[in-house]
Amino acid sequence: MRWGIFSDVHANGPALDAVLGDIDRVGVDRLLCLGDLVGYGPHPDEVVRRVRALGCPVVVGNHDLAAIGRLDTSDFNPFARAAVDWTAERLSDDSRRYLEALPMTWAGGPVSAVHGTLDHPDDFLYLQTLDHARELLLDQERFLVVFGHTHVPITFALSGDQVGVSCERRVDLSDADRALVNVGSVGQPRDEDARASWVLYDERHRSIEIRRVPYDYEPVVTAILAAGLPSVLGERLRFGV
Repeated sequence: MRWGIFSDVHANGPALDAVLGDIDRVGVDRLLCLGDLVGYGPHPDEVVRRVRALGCPVVVGNHDLAAIGRLDTSDFNPFARAAVDWTAERLSDDSRRYLEALPMTWAGGPVSAVHGTLDHPDDFLYLQTLDHARELLLDQERFLVVFGHTHVPITFALSGDQVGVSCERRVDLSDADRALVNVGSVGQPRDEDARASWVLYDERHRSIEIRRVPYDYEPVVTAILAAGLPSVLGERLRFGV
């Protein structure tokens, strides 16, 4: 089984198109989306419709909940909050109902999925320390947990009592007991690489490939400015920050 796993589209239609095109070229057996379909970008309803049409499992992200009024945005930065308010006014009723129905977590086969962390999925915590990663790895029931939220791809692997960390694009997990993988962001990368990110997980060979896909972000920058969204939300796409 080959899995195509993506997250944090953030209403960036061209980036999503590029990733789905790359997934089609590579070939996968199953798709999985880790949330934050909306927020920041200029194509919220379009992205929700496109992901919904895929028919794949999707977990909800914090920006998805904020856009439908189910999450307090007082701790969002002003740019993110402005994008939430703008998005909330532009989602169709169908898109709202779809986001409303998304689960916090999903599990199937050897994979569990969450937007933030499995220990407190509704708090949308950021995984920032090796100690936290170790706790999560020891607690997880399935071989692989995939998540997003930080927009930075990284792999943690538990072998015996040792936790390894890798930012490499290809990671062999054949000797790992469990693994925890951040798949990066489709629509707003933050690892100083402007290319869209998604993960190919080969279940049979227990391998991870973080794939980066170039796309034309300039029309997205233009659309953000034309929509009256904060200009920084477009400018950062050029630098992957």
